[in-house]
Amino acid sequence: MQEKMLDIGPALHIIDVPVRWSDLDADGRVNNVLVLRLTEEARMQWVDVLGTSIEAPELMPVVKTVGCTFHSPIGYPATVRVALHCSE
Repeated sequence: MQEKMLDIGPALHIIDVPVRWSDLDADGRVNNVLVLRLTEEARMQWVDVLGTSIEAPELMPVVKTVGCTFHSPIGYPATVRVALHCSE
């Protein structure tokens, strides 16, 4: 499957996450909430790479907007690629 990225510049951080059997919902696909949790995991791994704090009140990246574009359901087995981008 060819990856389609938004035209928002290069990714700041990319992780590949294997889908676990337990990640599936009753319909046999990864629930949308879990997809956003994967985004959260990618962000926290990026913060760790930067060496910044992960706890308030220290300086840390703040999320203003989160978005997902769902092209097709994610089943099992699969690997999800999460790419973090930053805009102004």
